[in-house]
Amino acid sequence: MPPDEEDSIASVVDGEFIEPCMRELKRAVEQTGAQILLSSTWRETVPQRRAVDDQLVAHGLPISAGCTPRLSVLRGGRAAEIEKWVELQRPQRWCAVDDLDLCTATCNGGPFLADENFVKVDPELGLTPSNADRIIQLLQSR
Repeated sequence: MPPDEEDSIASVVDGEFIEPCMRELKRAVEQTGAQILLSSTWRETVPQRRAVDDQLVAHGLPISAGCTPRLSVLRGGRAAEIEKWVELQRPQRWCAVDDLDLCTATCNGGPFLADENFVKVDPELGLTPSNADRIIQLLQSR
């Protein structure tokens, strides 16, 4: 019998949640008071969310504050899910951080995020000091 989802364990692979990137994330969170919301596939199961939260805590960050709703890819994909969360929660300031380009009209044929709400991360480098600076700038400028 397969284990209950709550009891399952998701694992992190090498190259994910690496120290330099997590240090930059921590700097951005500490300087802005931002909360971390999951919009990637890491949000899809309890074990995956737990694995992310364990990594956040291990790097001195608070656990994630929640997740975006899951919508059909036909309804616009990740950018639409982020926009739906923003519509429901109405935060004063927010920005999305992703290695997918969520700022172009080709984003699953659906809506796309405005540049003032998005930081694109190079998937080969992860979150860099300049990415963290941009997050801080976006969250403190409004």
